[in-house]
Amino acid sequence: QYIGRKEREGSQVEPLLTTDQVFLDSEYQLGERFISRLDNLPVGHSAASDYQRLVFEIFNYLFEPELTDGKMEVETYLGTERRDIIYTNEAETSFWGYVRTTYNSLLVMLESKNVEKVELEHINQTASYLGVRLGMLGFIVTRKPPGDNIIRKTYSIFNDTPSLPRKII
Repeated sequence: QYIGRKEREGSQVEPLLTTDQVFLDSEYQLGERFISRLDNLPVGHSAASDYQRLVFEIFNYLFEPELTDGKMEVETYLGTERRDIIYTNEAETSFWGYVRTTYNSLLVMLESKNVEKVELEHINQTASYLGVRLGMLGFIVTRKPPGDNIIRKTYSIFNDTPSLPRKII
């Protein structure tokens, strides 16, 4: 709805005013604060919950109103599993709308990993969470790019998913 409204109002757009520039400056400063907080947060288990909280704040900032009702530490019905962050996908258009329809992702799951290196166990854990109830697309949010073995494992999960849509990490 938000995107539709913005597209309808696009013909009424005017040049930036001083107040708009103030808004943009404050947005820039907020982004810089996110980066600074991330840079100052140590990698490792001791700061894992702080990292998860920061990831949650950044996703709220970047993707509301399309991703809503974000929750951290979401347990399954019997408490046997826990997802780091889950959002409701309210998008009707844009990338998130595509995700919602193509990957049956009414929910968007993020696993935050405050680690030096993503391991195969992180991929396997995330893949096990994906399915009919949660959707077929999940994200691992980490500071470092994944190794080639991790990329190959995500391809393998995609290729070995017996149904359509396939699991995507």
